[in-house]
Amino acid sequence: MIAASGPLEVLVVDDNRIMRDMVVRSVAMSGLPIAQVRQAADGRQALDALRSVWTDLVLLDLNMPVMDGETFLRELRADTALRDRSCRPSPRARASSACAAWPPASCTSRSPPRPWSPRSSA
Repeated sequence: MIAASGPLEVLVVDDNRIMRDMVVRSVAMSGLPIAQVRQAADGRQALDALRSVWTDLVLLDLNMPVMDGETFLRELRADTALRDRSCRPSPRARASSACAAWPPASCTSRSPPRPWSPRSSA
């Protein structure tokens, strides 16, 4: 686990408003330092949100209309601006000494780390 240097910006993506509200409440009760929790109803809205505001954590539903979670992840990986941004420290982290040797070797390939998938853990 990486220690955050400040409160986290969180994005909750789910087409069901009630489920988004439940996740937002769970995040608030988690004890994590949270700056803001934003919401999106589908993958398209989530991509737009990521382009507009730095986000530290995305909690993503896979089964949604308009753009499902898997399509969102494919488009996120294909979008060079977002992909390159995901391999950089957050604005808060840039000010910390932990980023003195930036970029780490893991970012030299210019591709982001693959998110966890139940299919890849078998």
